[in-house]
Amino acid sequence: MKFAAQDWPAISALLDEALDLPAERRSAWLDELPAGSRAFRETLKQLLADHASVETQDFLRTLPKVGISAETSAPAPEEGSRTVGPYRLLREIGRGGMGSVWLAERSDGLLKRQVALKLPHPGLATRAFGERLSRERDILASLAHPHIARLYDAGVTPDGQPYIALAYVQGQTLIEHCDARRLGVRERIALFQQVLDAVQYAHAHLVIHRDIKPSNVLVDEQGQVHLLDFGIAKLLVDGQAHATELTLDAGAALTPDYAAPEQIAGAAISTASDVYSLGVLLYELLAGARPYRLQRLGQAALEHAVGAVEVPRPSTVAAAMPDAGPARRTTAAQLARALRGDLDTIVLKALKKLPEERYTTVQALQLDLQRYLDGEPVLARPDSAAYRVRKFLGRHRWPVALGSALAAALLIGGSTAAWEAHVAARERDHALDLLARNEAVNEFLELFISEAAQSPRPITVSELLARSEALASAEFRRQPELQAVVLAMLGLHHRALGGGAKAEELLTRAVEAARGSHDVSLRARLGCQYAATIEMLGRIDEARQQLRSIAGRDDIDPVTAAECFAYLAFLDSDTNDGPAAIDDAHRALDRLKASPRASPSLEASYTGLLAFGLHLAGRNADAAREYAKVLARYAELGREASPNAIAIRSDFAVVNDGAGDPRSALSQYDENLALIAQRGTGPAPLFLLANRARALEVSGRASDAATAYGTALAAAQTSANVVVVRYCLLGLASVALDAGRLDEAQALAVRFAAAGSTPPAPGSQVALAEHILRGRLALARHRPQDANAEFTVAVGERRPNGATVTALNGRAEAALQEGRLDAALQDARDAAALAQTLQGGKPSSVRTGLALLTEGRILARSGDAAGAQAAYRSAQQHLSATVDAAHPALAQLQTLLGS
Repeated sequence: MKFAAQDWPAISALLDEALDLPAERRSAWLDELPAGSRAFRETLKQLLADHASVETQDFLRTLPKVGISAETSAPAPEEGSRTVGPYRLLREIGRGGMGSVWLAERSDGLLKRQVALKLPHPGLATRAFGERLSRERDILASLAHPHIARLYDAGVTPDGQPYIALAYVQGQTLIEHCDARRLGVRERIALFQQVLDAVQYAHAHLVIHRDIKPSNVLVDEQGQVHLLDFGIAKLLVDGQAHATELTLDAGAALTPDYAAPEQIAGAAISTASDVYSLGVLLYELLAGARPYRLQRLGQAALEHAVGAVEVPRPSTVAAAMPDAGPARRTTAAQLARALRGDLDTIVLKALKKLPEERYTTVQALQLDLQRYLDGEPVLARPDSAAYRVRKFLGRHRWPVALGSALAAALLIGGSTAAWEAHVAARERDHALDLLARNEAVNEFLELFISEAAQSPRPITVSELLARSEALASAEFRRQPELQAVVLAMLGLHHRALGGGAKAEELLTRAVEAARGSHDVSLRARLGCQYAATIEMLGRIDEARQQLRSIAGRDDIDPVTAAECFAYLAFLDSDTNDGPAAIDDAHRALDRLKASPRASPSLEASYTGLLAFGLHLAGRNADAAREYAKVLARYAELGREASPNAIAIRSDFAVVNDGAGDPRSALSQYDENLALIAQRGTGPAPLFLLANRARALEVSGRASDAATAYGTALAAAQTSANVVVVRYCLLGLASVALDAGRLDEAQALAVRFAAAGSTPPAPGSQVALAEHILRGRLALARHRPQDANAEFTVAVGERRPNGATVTALNGRAEAALQEGRLDAALQDARDAAALAQTLQGGKPSSVRTGLALLTEGRILARSGDAAGAQAAYRSAQQHLSATVDAAHPALAQLQTLLGS
């Protein structure tokens, strides 16, 4: 859509007139335009359509394609003198070849937030620039990561000025930040890892940045990295091997000093192109200079310089730069020694001329840098025997030195040396096995992404997983260990998406493929992953037996043992055994901390298992504190929106539900669903959908709960997830029972009994819920003795959880029907006391309110009107604070209180 600047006043006046009309009358208004205005009809029609699109959908998805005709352009912005769209320009904070960046704030008073506003230079607001901004907007809208600058707004002003509003990062570039603080080599690498996190996240979402350089990596005052400017980023799903016309149009925005050889040559790009740019950035970060400084040469000269010039080792360059050492709190000679060896090799591997010779993924580069920090062998280095021994000695310097001194003193060096050699060889072999397997997985993921990029259309997660299974079978058919690792990885993906049957199939194949492996820890890990999968399919006892037999072995590495104990803690939680879950979670954490490879993310995840065990043991206040610590830890790691953090937040919501606060639980579930939708990582986990349905039910939103249960049930049936199928059937039966539809509730109970090949484990949450449902059905049919029997089973050993509260309350109702008022009153008061304990410091609980309501009705039947009224008033306070106003219990209380 193009128009001349002199036409805009007339178009603007007509547009205002049209917007004052109801939407349904605008089409007729266009048809009735007077003769002098008919020339603008199509322009007005498009502008009205764009306005309607902004009103009815997320405007970020449909940036109007507005161009400026050749005879006009948007006026040049001046500091403090004008606004752009809803933003007032404050001052210019950046300028490049294609546009400028301004500090701005909203002028309409909607939000008190400063933003970085990207604008083209006057005369450059062409179709190409508009499309480039549109593409940056679309890309950023799909990326939600703590180290990627957040997108707030995007649009085009009436005079044709495109703009994008990004989070304003007050800080310095990565290089400036490190130099100003004289950060050492290890500190710089740790900060660079945040950059790698952001780029790896973008790659996982099929986005290549293509312009990584210091000015696009800012560090804020809290030391957090922010990756900027996806303006020339390209989506892998485009599937194009060469630069598009739009990319070539924006080619001036490329920074040749940081561009990969294939980018300079205009050849096909891949994630390896970003790896190269990261290598240049890492080189400068460590050595204090770029590998080469390119003059503004012609295309052919540029291609020769980048493609043919050999890159000197960073250690060599650092040794010749007297300022580089002091900027890193050391001397030039010491800096050169620090870079010589592993870091030289890592950087030069990232800077290989041929993409296939570089690190296959950003994650592979990240892992090698972490291995350097941890003193472990790096993948980029040839595996010479002397090198591996040197790394072992470096990691175990003091134990080895002490052992040598004692050996010399006691003259038993022969046997000690043999023992040390045996330990070193075992650790070396295990480390090399891990490195080989990790490299295989990285290569497979690169192949996986490349396959996705070649698709002529976007493909679903399910399609990607199906393709990847065939790729794994073909790629590793002669390497059974590597095939086992990749098949297990795919199985875990299927399990996370709720595909239990497919996960079992893949993990069975993985276990078989690794059966002849000499790596006992690999076989153990696969065995535990298989056991955890069949537990999800309802084979509880078989899973527990296999996990116990593996987790306690002393010939497996501590990380594997920790993983197996974590699976046990998860199983304990599924069977409602809080104390066992606490014990096994502690064992998982102890084993993990015993390993030099302990992962902070895993530690946070296992602490989440401990928190859930505390919840099951009735210690909801302790559980809430542990969950808060875990979420804070994920935030520190920049992973607050990761799948693990989402799972932790969902478990935290379950704790709130267990404490009798379904409103807070529902809010947390909805927050998680929004995060998942924002990330675009596929469907929500089944447990999240099912638990949200329950929170709706407990809140009193019966119709919404039935819909939510139905959605979760359909997804669980598709995935053959028996646990969630049963949970949803019970939920639907409960909703039907509340509505008085007894036959429907009974039919759903029958479907529940037929689900799965084996019945639920006795004492599990699902088994207890079944007894409670049957008790409620018996009460509804006025069979109090049958109801009492079902509720008594559910009460069991009086475990401190919500199911026990509900069962006690149900048993009180049964005794009330029979006229056993003393027994009824005792159960109701026990239910209220336990519910108050479970509140965990919260002021109100729906379960406490329901128990007090029952207590009041029993007191009224006993003739204690004053006691009944007091119980009713207390019940009303609890319920009003925790459930919807339309909850049936609140309506009943209003009647009983005479209000």
